[in-house]
Amino acid sequence: MKRLITVVSALVLVLAASGVAFAVTQFDQNVTPEVLFGTGVTNGSFTRDQTNSIEIGLRGKLRYDSTCQPQNTFNSNGDGTYTFIAGVAPDGPGGSADCSSSNTAVWSFEWSVNTDYNNGSGKKLADYKYEIGIDYDPSANKDYCKFDHITPGAVPFWDHSIGNNSTPNGGGTEAGDPGTYATLLANNNVAQNSWQYKFFTTACGKVFNPNVDGTYDVYVRVLDKNTNVELSRSSIQIIAGAGGVPMSGTASLIALFAGLALVVSFFSVRRLRTA
Repeated sequence: MKRLITVVSALVLVLAASGVAFAVTQFDQNVTPEVLFGTGVTNGSFTRDQTNSIEIGLRGKLRYDSTCQPQNTFNSNGDGTYTFIAGVAPDGPGGSADCSSSNTAVWSFEWSVNTDYNNGSGKKLADYKYEIGIDYDPSANKDYCKFDHITPGAVPFWDHSIGNNSTPNGGGTEAGDPGTYATLLANNNVAQNSWQYKFFTTACGKVFNPNVDGTYDVYVRVLDKNTNVELSRSSIQIIAGAGGVPMSGTASLIALFAGLALVVSFFSVRRLRTA
C-alpha cells in the first residue's frame, strides 16, 4: 500500500510539472457574482470548480412545491450529489396544469459559467468553447447527450441570463435574437440557466421518465477554442428516489484495479525509457 501511495503521489507531481492545471472541486458554494436568472432565486449549494480564472457551478434544485411555486431548496448532500423524490411536478393552484406534465420532474438542475470570475484573464464568453453532458440513463451506467450549450450553432441563440462580475441578483440579460446574443457573448463573462431534463429529450433522441428512481450525472466543460483542451470542469449527480442500481462489488473492484494498472503501466514505461 505504501508503494502504491508513492506511485500515485509521483504521478501527481509529474503531471503538475508538465503544466497540467488541477481542478479543485468545492461543494455548497456561491457562484460569482450572483444568480442572475429569475426573481428571488438565491445563491449557494453549487458544486463549483475554479481553474484558469474560469468558474463553473452546478446544482440540483426542487423546481416546484405542492402549489406549483419555484423553491430555493437544493437538497445538497455536501459531496456533489443532490437528492429528490422521483415523480412528476404537481398541478398548480386550483388544479391548473401550469407546471405538471407527463415528463416534468419535481427537480431541475442549474448551471453557471464565468470565464473571468477573479478578473484575472479578461476573457469573455465568446473566447471559449463549451460542452454540457446530460446523462439520461437512470441506472449506474451513463448515456450522455452532449452539446455546446453556449456557442451559437444549430441553436442560433439561447435564453441564458448573461452578465458580468457586477451584475446583481436576478439582473441578467436574455437575448431575443441572434445578433443580440452574439453581442452579449462578446461583452460579458457570465452565463447561467435553469434547465429541466424534458427540454432536450426530442433533440437528443432520449427518453426520460421522472417517475423512475435513478441517478443522473450532469457535467459542464470549458474548452480552449483552438485546441479543444479542457480548461475547467464541474459535475454533479442527481439522485431521484432510491437512485439507480449501483455497480456490484466485483465490478467496482475491477474498475479500481484497472485504474491502478494504468498508473503502474505509466511508470513502468517511463522507467524503461529512462533506462
